[in-house]
Amino acid sequence: MVWHMNSNPQPDGADLDADIESLARAVLENPNSAESFLRLGQRLRQIGMHAEAINAIEAAASLDFEGAWFELATVLEENRKIAEAMAIWRKRLQHLDGLKPDQDYVANASVKLPQQSHLNKELGRHAAAADLFARQGNAVYALAEFKAAVACWSMAYKVKSQS
Repeated sequence: MVWHMNSNPQPDGADLDADIESLARAVLENPNSAESFLRLGQRLRQIGMHAEAINAIEAAASLDFEGAWFELATVLEENRKIAEAMAIWRKRLQHLDGLKPDQDYVANASVKLPQQSHLNKELGRHAAAADLFARQGNAVYALAEFKAAVACWSMAYKVKSQS
């Protein structure tokens, strides 16, 4: 299941405090609920409790990476934790392409999506550039390249599913 920040109505003032309190109770009662952790993180983020929001969203991602990866990468980037955000984008790309956790595109040039197309070549180019920038210590450019690679994967997957 995938949750998005805009899928939940956003309460105001006292309602927000009550919602945070209710979600905090929910995660204590059910520490395996990725959705509760994610919603709690979103609400904490709304009121500027960034460290607490990151912790809650990290807990959600540890329980359900697919459902929380984008929110986690976003909140990390917003809080200038670029290397950590980049690691989430890398993990997402590796998950999409079936790579092993420490495998990169430069070391494994044979990794390709099933259809060989312009998008697949672009995906590989962006992913290899991301790995190169990361090794050079340029996390900002690496993060941008990982985002581009995931976008290429998504477009290639959409094209494949429509054919």
